[in-house]
Amino acid sequence: MKNCSRPIKKLIILTCLLLPSFSSYAAVTYKYPGEHGETVYSQTPPKDAQAERVITKSDHTKKPPRPSAVEVLEKFTRDEDDKQRAAQKAAEEEKASALKKQNCAAAEHNLTIYEGSPNRLVKDSSGNYKRLNEEERQAKIKDARKNIKAFCN
Repeated sequence: MKNCSRPIKKLIILTCLLLPSFSSYAAVTYKYPGEHGETVYSQTPPKDAQAERVITKSDHTKKPPRPSAVEVLEKFTRDEDDKQRAAQKAAEEEKASALKKQNCAAAEHNLTIYEGSPNRLVKDSSGNYKRLNEEERQAKIKDARKNIKAFCN
């Protein structure tokens, strides 16, 4: 049933639920007054007295109530929705994990660059290159270490 579409699965479940139950065995019991006025129940009728026939279900045929087709379909739909949400959540967590690894690698790279070459040119927001003074370089190193703590743990 892996390759079946969702409406087909629902139709199969509904069909199974609507099939008649063939296991409805019933036991016949006879009820009649006894010799001393008491009520007697027996599987065989008495030969010399009138008996009332009572039909009861046998213990082995008693089953818990079956859920309705609507309840089964609702549960099936909820289960399918739960599976979809779980798959979506797993995909989002995987994407977030990949982004975190990427940010960690970038932060480690930045720390290596700023610590390794004090006279390195950097590009500013307007696209021009300039050299950082020592105070700006130390601020960049501090930011890189902060990002490493945030993304690499």
